Amino acid sequence: MDISQLPNAFLIIESSKIFIIEKFITVIGRLPSNDLVLSDSHVSRQHAELRFSQGRFYLKDLDSTGGTFVNEKKISECCLFPGDVITLANVNLVFGQEELPGDDVTDGYDISSEEEQQQKSTDFLI
Repeated sequence: MDISQLPNAFLIIESSKIFIIEKFITVIGRLPSNDLVLSDSHVSRQHAELRFSQGRFYLKDLDSTGGTFVNEKKISECCLFPGDVITLANVNLVFGQEELPGDDVTDGYDISSEEEQQQKSTDFLI
């Protein structure tokens, strides 16, 4: 899988900065060598890892001192969904993801063919 197949995803940092996720693995922490550097002294040097795998984003705690929380629950690793709030020490990040261009979104509507619709309605008449 090449980088062009990575969904448009981002983190909103403290409601003021946006970090665009441009790699399959993003390391978050205090070290300048991390992909996302958080300057809070309570954030571990390498605090957490954000990974894209099998069509989803996962967050993993990297044995941080203070732990990694998603929606106020301490996690070791979990799957992320748009709107999830990640807390690393005193820093809140909100995970966001745009839909992929090829995703089928139906908004709850049945998009089956007219013939299938007729078959469904006649199934109950027998």
